[in-house]
Amino acid sequence: LLLLHSFEYEDSREAFQQAQEIDPMMPMAYWGEAMTYNHALWSQQDYEAATEVLNDLQKIDLEKHATQLERDFIEAVRILYKPKTEKKERDVAYAAYMAELTEKYPSNHEVAAFYAISLLGSVPEGRDDLLYGQGAKIAQGILKENPNHPGALHYLIHSYDDPDHAS
Repeated sequence: LLLLHSFEYEDSREAFQQAQEIDPMMPMAYWGEAMTYNHALWSQQDYEAATEVLNDLQKIDLEKHATQLERDFIEAVRILYKPKTEKKERDVAYAAYMAELTEKYPSNHEVAAFYAISLLGSVPEGRDDLLYGQGAKIAQGILKENPNHPGALHYLIHSYDDPDHAS
């Protein structure tokens, strides 16, 4: 997860795949691998590779092998790769679902961090200062409670990564 927050997608993917080898019934290992195929800030996504992983995930009985929070994260990644939907629509729907999850799990820093990056990723091109500011506010809230959270710090940096906010 640390590698995923740091945009170290290949290394993160390898770690999630190793977790699948160790425990093939661990749904979050498949969720994590699927997440490595989405590069939110760069509007890049390997849809085919991710959907192959999600097909493997369907073989797991989530009621038996996943908590409600994990099932909610899995639903989020399914939205991110929803068939027959344009990437821009999926990104916006994913961010909206992550917003719902922050209401459902208000003290969960991982939910909040993925919501923050989803907002940045929901902007089709360029910047949307309102959404980037919202992402920054979420990241700052996480850092206030957990100053060492790697995702929050990384997403805060990217929220302010423009000439107007650089200082």
